[in-house]
Amino acid sequence: MSQDLPTILQKITRRLKGYSKRLIAWGLKRIPHPRIFDDGYSIEDNTLVTLYTDHEDLFPGYEPRINPAKMTKTKRVPVVLIAVAKNEALTAPDWYKQITNQSRLPDEILVVDTGSTDDTVTILKTLSSSSPVPFKVICSPGLNISQGRNLAIQSSKLEHIAVTDLGTKAHPDWLEKLIFPFEHAPETEVSGGWYDTVNDQGNPYRWRKWISLLGKNPQEILSPSVSIAFTRTAWERAGGYPEWLTLTGEDTYFDLELKRTCRSWAFCPDALVDWEAPKTIWQYWKKMYRWSIGDGETGMRASAYWYAFIVSSQTILGILIGLMMLLIGIIITSPLLLAGSFFVFLLIILRAYLTSKKAHYSAQEVIIVIGILAAEALGFIRGAYRRKDVIKRHIQSARGLYFILAGIPIDDTGGGARSTQISLELIRKQCIVCYLNIYPKSESIDLSISIKHPNLITIPADSFSVNAFCDQYDIDLSKFTTRAIIELPHPKWIPIIDALKSKGAIIAYDLIDEWDSKLGEGWYSQDIEKAIIDKSDVLTATAPVLKTKLEKFSYRDVHLLPNAVNLRLFDHRKKHPLPTDLPESDFVITYVGALYGDWFDWDLLINIASTYYQANVIVIGDYREQCPKRLPNLKFLGLKPQTSLPAYLAYTDVAIIPWKISEVTKATSPLKVYEYLAMHVPVVAPDLPPLRYIPAVYLAESSDAFLMQIGKARTRIINPEKIDRFIHQNSWESRVVNIMQMMD
Repeated sequence: MSQDLPTILQKITRRLKGYSKRLIAWGLKRIPHPRIFDDGYSIEDNTLVTLYTDHEDLFPGYEPRINPAKMTKTKRVPVVLIAVAKNEALTAPDWYKQITNQSRLPDEILVVDTGSTDDTVTILKTLSSSSPVPFKVICSPGLNISQGRNLAIQSSKLEHIAVTDLGTKAHPDWLEKLIFPFEHAPETEVSGGWYDTVNDQGNPYRWRKWISLLGKNPQEILSPSVSIAFTRTAWERAGGYPEWLTLTGEDTYFDLELKRTCRSWAFCPDALVDWEAPKTIWQYWKKMYRWSIGDGETGMRASAYWYAFIVSSQTILGILIGLMMLLIGIIITSPLLLAGSFFVFLLIILRAYLTSKKAHYSAQEVIIVIGILAAEALGFIRGAYRRKDVIKRHIQSARGLYFILAGIPIDDTGGGARSTQISLELIRKQCIVCYLNIYPKSESIDLSISIKHPNLITIPADSFSVNAFCDQYDIDLSKFTTRAIIELPHPKWIPIIDALKSKGAIIAYDLIDEWDSKLGEGWYSQDIEKAIIDKSDVLTATAPVLKTKLEKFSYRDVHLLPNAVNLRLFDHRKKHPLPTDLPESDFVITYVGALYGDWFDWDLLINIASTYYQANVIVIGDYREQCPKRLPNLKFLGLKPQTSLPAYLAYTDVAIIPWKISEVTKATSPLKVYEYLAMHVPVVAPDLPPLRYIPAVYLAESSDAFLMQIGKARTRIINPEKIDRFIHQNSWESRVVNIMQMMD
């Protein structure tokens, strides 16, 4: 029997581990989380990260990577080093020594003091007098760290900025390695370094809970603002450091905005500074609490904090229940309560044991981790209660306020609709977007798409009032740069347009479809459209036919603004793994888009699959068994989030638009064509006027011609330079710049 005891204990351990996981999962999914744990920020990574390191064993297999020791610089890049100080009298001399002993000196040093009460300013000014490079100290009491960093950047004229903190110790080659990507590849916009955690003796602090590079993906690493560099253009695109946050979370938010708005990013793990960790557990918990407040204010990583809350609450509540049962059991001499308290403590100990075994933690570290989770959850909650006031501050500092009056929700149709793309680009321009939708989501499956951002406010049209909006966010629209873009001429927009115009808003009507057709059945009225046109200051249309129609209807000039592509997402240079539901094939034909309407040519799609029986014909869209015939090589993969589409197109040989030629399709600017071309995939489509003269688009006037064009598209070599020129002229970034200029 004794020989079987380890086996029995192992089985019990596995079962308890399973119960623990299910208990946490139940808490996460079944317990309704408070609104303060709602996500407020969706991460959008549009970067291509190049790894710069001399160590071949670091991130093995990651590409693209560059060994700086084997490369040469194209030119020397002048760089300003900035930092923010407050009560750093003890650390300032050592920090200065580390910076001025760098193997590559900065060309300028700027330190902003935000209100020191010790000798920091005097010491810094004394040090600056003997600096080998221009060194300026700016005194501006009362600023938060974001305001201090932005002021330092604004006070320099240099294009490249390196950021660190007083109190850190830069390795001798830190700046040289951090700046190398800009000097090797001038297109680099951001260069991220890293840090070593040390104790008060300067020795590495090896506790694994501190952020480590082990097991990380360079594409996903965010470099803190103790070791990062970027161009002034990148800083401007990201909106600078977020001054509207109270105190913390600013470098994470800024990093993520750089990820959202920039393309070319470098990660330099060898560009290191030493950062001193808190000396005690209590100081550590306090720092984690403070760091989490900023995330609570933005709603960033809310689901992770909900997990922290559930896990820490279960543990702490279990301990309290066990102690209460023990105390009451002793007082009333109840063996049952005493046994119950013993059982509760046993479960807690077993769970801690399982956690320590899985993560290789000591018992002390398990206690620290529970404290971390509790501190993070409490910090997030505190920040979340400030969120309303923080968002008010944020709106006051925004570059503009845009109302998007759309038909569908922002996260409908996979998140790829025109109104969604315009909204996301406006957010990248640091504008506040209030997105209103008339209709609910109509997708047959829930893709769990989350589009959240502090710059984005989404409200169903039926729940919106201009006056209520102004009251809620404490703003006077007449004092804002306020704009509104109407996507469809629905009668519900009339009172909202009138209210916005009364407060000085500029209105644009964007004609995107032939609404006087089945598309507008049940709601369209020519009189309503005429009223909206009359109230609009700017008129735009997506196709030449619509532009001509709107000009005749309004007797006014109309701007042609076809659909476009998000070049940050649809980047043919990026490597994508083969999607798990995409069948491997030597020939892949793909359609992505809507599958409704009498203009979709099901017969043509079936003929394509029959003719090219050796190919896999892939259809991505909200399929509801509409196809009248099943073929083995015709694959319906269902609706996909827009963010997953580049991976499918990366393995596509020919993309198609299987539409009939009709009055509706003649007036359509197929958005997916631009996305196909951005991935360097040739396109076969019906002979629609908006698609004429577009490179690598093969047009067909009949079904037979369509089939022939697929064969041509597969064998002909496309001109990548010509395609790149076209898509760069037709990006959402350029479209929104045009919209903003038209509405100024």
